[in-house]
Amino acid sequence: MILIDPRRGSGELEPLFRKLRMPTRVEYLKYGDFAFAGNGPRGTSLVGVERKRVSEQIVGNTRWVADQLQGMVEHYDMPWLIVEGVWRPGDGGPSAPLVEHARGQWREQRFSYQGLDNYLNSLTMCTGVYVKRSGSDVETVAQVCDLYWLLDKKWEDHKSHFAFHTTPPPRVSFIRPGFVMRVAKEVRDIGWEKAVKVAIHFRNVRDMANAEIAEWEKIPGIGKKIARRAFDAFRGSSNEEEEK
Repeated sequence: MILIDPRRGSGELEPLFRKLRMPTRVEYLKYGDFAFAGNGPRGTSLVGVERKRVSEQIVGNTRWVADQLQGMVEHYDMPWLIVEGVWRPGDGGPSAPLVEHARGQWREQRFSYQGLDNYLNSLTMCTGVYVKRSGSDVETVAQVCDLYWLLDKKWEDHKSHFAFHTTPPPRVSFIRPGFVMRVAKEVRDIGWEKAVKVAIHFRNVRDMANAEIAEWEKIPGIGKKIARRAFDAFRGSSNEEEEK
């Protein structure tokens, strides 16, 4: 069953799914435009698909980065982004403005082809979001349906990738910011890099909040000053005035 969010951007595609006689249900989704359960490497997995048009300027879209992207990564086991539109680099190469084909003509956008292309590459490399390009709403629906039927198979039955080369490709591990990491990052001078080490050291936020200064100092990169600052932050006190 494919769940379709009824709001603009997804709800208008529901007749196209119905035309293909796909099992669907219209339902409000907190994140993503489409969602369904499929067979993943660890059993049943929740799959979410977000549809964006290239003209929406994904790069720098505050709502997408601050809310939707984070929600997709945390909510779904397999988050997908389908970017819809027909575009190419403008005259002058990849760093030139991106041009999009719309309403029978090519129109220059305010951002570069290189900026969008590398942003989409970064999404896959750094967040684990799978990115696809689609030329139209009809193709978007076809891609969602294809993905639905593909993941209807048992995971161990996916063997086509062994057809020509049996050596598995190297796997890349992506660190998705969990709750402990996001809380730790808010402590002054910890930031994302040190927050990763904090999340490895503490099992949960309770352990982190109850930790003594000496425990914080056991974490690589956390010295006495930051350990004291973290300890005070979780105790509801501050040593800012003393530091001045």
